[in-house]
Amino acid sequence: MAASDIMRKPSIVKNILNINRSTNIIILIILILITTLGIYRTFTPAHGQLQSISEFELQMKGTLDDDDPGLLEEVRQRFLHGPSSLEYHLIEDENSYLGNTYIMSKCCSWAWYDKIIKELFNESPPGFFVEAGAHDGEFFSNTLYLERRLGWTGLLVEVDREIYKKLQKKNRKSWSSNCCLATMPYPHQAILRSLSKSNKISVGKTAMGTILSTAKQEDTARLGFEVYQSARCIPLYTLLKAIEKDHVDLISLDVEGAEMGVLENIPWHKMTVDVWMVEHRSLNEHGDLVNKLDPKFISWFESMGYNLYAVQETYSDYVFIRNGTSVHKRAFTLQNGKLESKYVET
Repeated sequence: MAASDIMRKPSIVKNILNINRSTNIIILIILILITTLGIYRTFTPAHGQLQSISEFELQMKGTLDDDDPGLLEEVRQRFLHGPSSLEYHLIEDENSYLGNTYIMSKCCSWAWYDKIIKELFNESPPGFFVEAGAHDGEFFSNTLYLERRLGWTGLLVEVDREIYKKLQKKNRKSWSSNCCLATMPYPHQAILRSLSKSNKISVGKTAMGTILSTAKQEDTARLGFEVYQSARCIPLYTLLKAIEKDHVDLISLDVEGAEMGVLENIPWHKMTVDVWMVEHRSLNEHGDLVNKLDPKFISWFESMGYNLYAVQETYSDYVFIRNGTSVHKRAFTLQNGKLESKYVET
């Protein structure tokens, strides 16, 4: 090799490296532009509607209105299952020790709500319900009687994935959704804490439901093994709008501390609800959830046009009925100019 070639070699190598470096920079710039354009397209959908599933996942962070047409279509396709046409598959129908144990285990809040439902609706035509915290669709279900005996239909909402699988096997004649109710006026995601307990009658991974991580305090009274899972939360109005419902005869709300977030973010001018059955516990001076009558909670419902029909302080269960409805006329009477509930504690 000539001496001049040897002298030129470092220069040649340097030029090659410079070319490679320039090429890498160009490629990097192109990738950044592609990514930027992708992000821009994701967060600026045409006409305010969703364009793809990946876009939906990103916008679950809160950029969508609760009645966005694209959102409604995604909810219909991915988060709603229609009523079953198959025969019921219920444990209570089993002529066995398990079936009898299952029925006998129904008590407390369920028995109280069941009594009230029969008092309010036994003479009414079939209506539409929502049960949030539906569990497996049978155990402690506040709406199964309405559906099976009185011909109602409705929407069952259960966030726990394992319990929801059991719910689907019950063949309920109602819509169902494996999600949590949003505590914002738009869809969002949350981390949920399940309290799992051993259950001798195999009603599900947990009979106590799932608690939103956004609830202000943990429920220390309900002990169990903690299990965490992510969940998609969808506004109640969005779910109803997706199945073309703007009136609900009864809503059973058992969302373990997140009820005010759900209630305060309902667009009340867009939908009506005649009767609310709500589990709601107060916070004590230590910030713990306790079973105690909450006057502020009652006043809030009254400000929304409802009257308190019944309350079970032991389990923090409330029933509110909307003024001016036919069920309200049946449930209340005027005594000396004062509105009185006809509910009689037994």
